[in-house]
Amino acid sequence: MSYPITRPRRLRKNAVIRSMVRESALSVGDLIYPMFITHGKGIREEIEALPENYHLSLDRLIDEVKTVWDLGIPAVLLFGIPEGRDDLASEAYNPKGIVQNAVRLIKKAVPGMVVITDVCLCEYTSHGHCGIIEDGYLQNDRSVELLQKVTLSHAEAGSLSFGQLLPRKAWPHPRLSSVVSR
Repeated sequence: MSYPITRPRRLRKNAVIRSMVRESALSVGDLIYPMFITHGKGIREEIEALPENYHLSLDRLIDEVKTVWDLGIPAVLLFGIPEGRDDLASEAYNPKGIVQNAVRLIKKAVPGMVVITDVCLCEYTSHGHCGIIEDGYLQNDRSVELLQKVTLSHAEAGSLSFGQLLPRKAWPHPRLSSVVSR
């Protein structure tokens, strides 16, 4: 007998069997909507490199989040665009920073929305690297401390950061493990 030896037509016999054996199913409830938050008022500017994605100011954010929620999308992923940058990415962990304020606004307006935040420093540093640079080298331990501060500030605002999905024992910072476990 030649190839193929088996012909699994029985698995395609009807819709019920096909739904039971298919590889995966994707629904709107599986989606996470990216949002890019910026300072200013009345801003909803399309991002050229990401068609149909927008830079949004806080005053335009909630209408967009409500639209996303009404479509059945249960989560948003926030990326902050800071007003200023410095070598320590201080805007990233500022309790009154753009992402932290956005998280609080979203959780107040749409409490059921899952808010995930981008825990990264590159957008907030003057040099564009995701950490502290000294003598041309990334300082890993000091950079991790800053990332912990970012995660803590986002968690205190009410977000679910990707880093928070780690087991509690993975967080050496005592305040992180207590906020993450809430």
